[in-house]
Amino acid sequence: MNINFEMETPSFSTSDDHRRGWWPIRPNTGFYWADMLWLVVIGTIDNHVFPSLTGGILPFSLLTPWLVLTFVVAPAPLSVSALLLGSLIQETNAGCPRGMYLTAYWIIFAIIMLSRKLLSWRHAVPWIVTFFISSFFISNFESLIILLRQDGAQLDFFYFAKQLLRVSFSVIVGMALAYPWMLRFKGETTPP
Repeated sequence: MNINFEMETPSFSTSDDHRRGWWPIRPNTGFYWADMLWLVVIGTIDNHVFPSLTGGILPFSLLTPWLVLTFVVAPAPLSVSALLLGSLIQETNAGCPRGMYLTAYWIIFAIIMLSRKLLSWRHAVPWIVTFFISSFFISNFESLIILLRQDGAQLDFFYFAKQLLRVSFSVIVGMALAYPWMLRFKGETTPP
């Protein structure tokens, strides 16, 4: 008796791509230049528009859910390009050690690449857990850097409340971005 436990690479239907127009606002549009341009636009909104609108009081993060979704649905070469550009966007605005966001996003990318074949992306639970863990990891990585390189007194109750709000916002935005991909998931190895 020979049993193969071979998992398929997740695949997503692209049948409705032609109806969406020539430039859909989502990761993995099918055009490399459009994906990179949308990443720059999302990074600009994340780093410049939201902080100026909220006065820096509410920490919203759009770039992390966008990158996580890209890591799940896009092929590896596009994901690596998005990882490099996204971490460069984050690092040019942050007063953190060089390579911090590159390291954090690389760890998230590696874990997603190793586990994306094993999960059913048709369901909401893998998406929610992936967005939560990724945002939580980035938030804790930033907190560790603040603790080690700056004043640890900054890490008070309000700081962690803002980080909890940031993680929650990332999960909500990520789920809004992931919903069309959940409908398009066609990578099940067994019928439902």
